[in-house]
Amino acid sequence: MDIKENIPSPRSQTGKLLTLTGKIRSLLRLGSMKFFLPATAVFFLVLFLCFRPEPQVTVVRSIEDAKPAFDRNNISVVFGCDDNFALCLGVALQSLIDNSDKNNNYDVWILDGGISVGRKARILEMVKERKNFSVRFFDINPFIKLDRKNFPLVSSKTISIATYYRIFIPEIFSAYKRMVYLDCDIIVNTDISKLHNIDLQGKSLGACSFWEASFGVDLPRENSNPEEKAALLVRARRFIEAIDSRDKLYVWAKYYLHRIERDIKKRWQDHVLAGMLVLDMEKLNREEFVGRCLRLLSDPKNRKKLQSEDQDVLNIICDGRVHIIDRKWNMLWYYPKVRERAKALILHYGRCVWGRPWHDTGSSELWWKYAARSPFYYDIITENLGSILSRGIIRMRGATKNYPCFEQPNSLRQKGRFPARK
Repeated sequence: MDIKENIPSPRSQTGKLLTLTGKIRSLLRLGSMKFFLPATAVFFLVLFLCFRPEPQVTVVRSIEDAKPAFDRNNISVVFGCDDNFALCLGVALQSLIDNSDKNNNYDVWILDGGISVGRKARILEMVKERKNFSVRFFDINPFIKLDRKNFPLVSSKTISIATYYRIFIPEIFSAYKRMVYLDCDIIVNTDISKLHNIDLQGKSLGACSFWEASFGVDLPRENSNPEEKAALLVRARRFIEAIDSRDKLYVWAKYYLHRIERDIKKRWQDHVLAGMLVLDMEKLNREEFVGRCLRLLSDPKNRKKLQSEDQDVLNIICDGRVHIIDRKWNMLWYYPKVRERAKALILHYGRCVWGRPWHDTGSSELWWKYAARSPFYYDIITENLGSILSRGIIRMRGATKNYPCFEQPNSLRQKGRFPARK
C-alpha cells in the first residue's frame, strides 16, 4: 500500500477549513441577533459582578473604640460569628429587631471572625432605618491569633474556633457595665431588654441550667428548704439516670451526668449552658476571667477533659458565681415538654443528632418565620438545598412520626461517640 494515499493533501485541508468557516458565518447570519444580544448581556453581567466596588463596612479593631453607642437605655448585646454562621446570625438579629421596644436603644456588637463584606453590608441594611439600633463589627482575629501561641485552638466538625470568642468579651468591652451574649443559632421571642436588666443577685454571670433547659429536669432553687432540696435532687438524678432507657433522643443525658462529675469535678446540678450569658463586666474583669480561662485552656491535661470546650471552661472558672436564670431564656429546641417549649422567650437551636432547623423546612416553624423576614432567606435555601430536599422526601414517605434522629444515637454509640448501655 502506498503510504502517500493516507496523508490528506494541503488543498483538501484548506477546503475543509473554508467550508467550516462558511458554515459558522452562515449560522451567525441566521441567528445573529438571537445570539449576539444574550451573549452581550452575559458579558456585561460578568463584568459588573467581577469589577463592582465592594460596599464599605467599618470594622472596629481597637478596644478603646468599643464604647456604648447610646447615652441612655443602652441595651448591649453581643454575638460571635464567622462566615459559616453569618446567615443564622441574620435570622437571630431579625428576631431581636422584630421584638424590640421603641423606648429602648439596642447596642449590638458582632465579634467578627471573617464574615464576608457583602454579608456585613446586608446585616447593616437591616437596621438602616432604625434610629434606636446600632450594629457594629469588632475584629476578633488578632485576639485569636495572639492566644494561639499560648494554647491550641481546636476547630472540628462540631466545634469551631468561633466558640472561643465569648471568652474575650469582658476584656474587649470593659467600657460596658453589662452585656448579653447570644449564640447565632437562637430566636429571641421577646424584648431582650427584660433579660439585660435581670437581677443577678450579686453574681458575676447569669445563665440557664443545662439540665432544666435541655431535658426538662426540675432542680431546687437556692432558697429551697434543705430537706426538700435534697429530696428533689434525688428525684432529679433518678430521672436523668432513667432517661437512657426511656427515650433514644436523650441518650447522652446520663453520659453528661457522669462526665461532669468525673472531669469537671463540680456539683452536676450547677452545670449551665453557655449559649446565652448575662455578663457583669466589672466583676468578671476584677476576677481576671479572661486570663484564668486562657490558663485553663493552655494546660494539655485539661483540654482532653473539656469536651464542651468553652461551656466547660465557663462552668469551672465561674463555679459558685453564676446566677441560675429561668430556663425559658435559653430553652433548647428539643426540650421534651412541648407546652413549656411553646412559651420559650429564647429558643436555642443547638447542635443535635438530626441537624438544625435550616436543614429541614418542616422542623421549626418559628425559626423559618424569622428566616423568611430576613434578607438571607434565599441564601439559606440555596446553601442547604440538598439536606432540605432529602428531609422532604423522608417526610413524604410517612416517616414524620419516626423522625430519623431517633435512630441516630444507636449508630453514634457503635462508633464510640456515646457510651454503650449497661
